[in-house]
Amino acid sequence: MRHIQKGTAPAAYAAFEAGVHDPRTARWRRLRRSHRPALDALWRALLAEQGHACGYCGARVARQRDERAPDAGHIEHVMPKAAHCFPERKFAYDNLMVSCQGRLVGRAPREPRHCGAAKGDWPAPTTVDDFVSPLDPEVAGAFHYTLDGRVEAAAGPRADAAAETIERLKLNQPRLVANRRAALDTWADRIERGGDALPTPAPDTPVEPYFAALVGVLGRFGFLPPP
Repeated sequence: MRHIQKGTAPAAYAAFEAGVHDPRTARWRRLRRSHRPALDALWRALLAEQGHACGYCGARVARQRDERAPDAGHIEHVMPKAAHCFPERKFAYDNLMVSCQGRLVGRAPREPRHCGAAKGDWPAPTTVDDFVSPLDPEVAGAFHYTLDGRVEAAAGPRADAAAETIERLKLNQPRLVANRRAALDTWADRIERGGDALPTPAPDTPVEPYFAALVGVLGRFGFLPPP
C-alpha cells in the first residue's frame, strides 16, 4: 500500500457535511441522490489525492457515469460506516478514499472480491488494531512485495496486522498478483533497456498502477536509485 496524504475537503462537500445533523442516522445515499455537486467535488478530490489509484491495491481507478464499469471505483469508508462500527465517521472527509471494484459493491459478485469490495464492515472497534490503513504514514513499511507479484507482511511489530489486512482485503487474489507481476516485468525491462526511470508521483496526476509494489521490488533489486 501507498500512504494517502489527506488534504482539505472540497468546499462543496464540506458544506454538505456541515449540514448533516447526525451522521449516525443520516443515510449515505442522501449524498448520492440529493447533493450531486458535493458528490462530484468529493470524487474529484479523492481521485486527485490518490493519483487515480485504488487506495488498497494500487490499480488504476476512474469514476464513470455508470459505476458498474470494469474500471470504476467506489467511495470507500476506511473505518466502516455500519451501525456497529463507526457510524459517526460516515461523512468525515478524512475517512473517505476510493477503492476499486465499484461495480461489485452492493451487488452479487461477478468476479472474486478484493480490496474494499472484500473488506466489508471490517474492522470493528474491537479489531481496529488488526488493520493497517493506507491513511497511516507508516503503511509502506508494513508490507513486502515479491518479484512474482505477491504481497506479504513485513517483519516487525505490525506483521500480524499486515497479514490480517492482506487476508481480509484479498490482496493476493490471483488477478491482482498477475497484474502486479506484469507491471514489475514491464518496468524492469524498460529500465534495463535504458528507458525512463519510474516517475515520482506528481500532485493531481495519475500515479503508475501498483506503485507501491514497483518501488518495493524495483528498488530492492537495484532498478531504482537510492532515495
